Amino acid sequence: MTERSSSAPPSLPPSEPRPSSRPRFDLGERPLRTQLVAALVVGLAAVSIPLYLWRRPKAEAELAHDKAPAASAKVDVTPAAVGAPLEGKTASRAPSLSEMRVLSCGEGKRGKGESRAEHTSLKSESCDRPDGFDKVFAKAIADSASCVPEGNGGSIAYRADLGFSRKKKPIQVSAPKDGRSLKSGKIASACLHEIRKKLDGTALDMRHDHPRYRLEIVATYPGAVK
Repeated sequence: MTERSSSAPPSLPPSEPRPSSRPRFDLGERPLRTQLVAALVVGLAAVSIPLYLWRRPKAEAELAHDKAPAASAKVDVTPAAVGAPLEGKTASRAPSLSEMRVLSCGEGKRGKGESRAEHTSLKSESCDRPDGFDKVFAKAIADSASCVPEGNGGSIAYRADLGFSRKKKPIQVSAPKDGRSLKSGKIASACLHEIRKKLDGTALDMRHDHPRYRLEIVATYPGAVK
């Protein structure tokens, strides 16, 4: 057998493969990232939910407080509240009013040489009633009831002089001393002031037959006559 030539080249190990230029992904990193994201979401939920539940009652309370003024505009008046008088206060100071009486009627201006008595000589039974003025007059008196202080009572006869042809002060109101049992002139003046203010600007566009009327309503205020 012939020997293998010593000049034969020695066998070489297979060459190592060249590294690929494509990126390699470690599939083991995905579960780890997923777990981190899930843990972060759970952590945020664990913090935000208790915080939301803690803040919600305060927010609702603030909202209710903001709406309180609007709700207070509607006052629920119960029968118990109406029926219970305030301690130390009288139940009402509203006066009782008589029916409006027509004292006289006549012309708007006195003629030359005509006396005041002749000018308003028509008797009340011959006069009509200015349509609707009785309600206006009575309301002005009733709405001015606070002019009489507590502890004072008595009656005041309020007289209205209507001049339909009078441009200046067509409604004039007086309270003659001989027509009241409430003797305080200061109280009577205060009441007249309030009633005149409420009648000021009243349009005399009501139906009537005569240019001028003298009318009277008697108001009786509760309390002791002084």
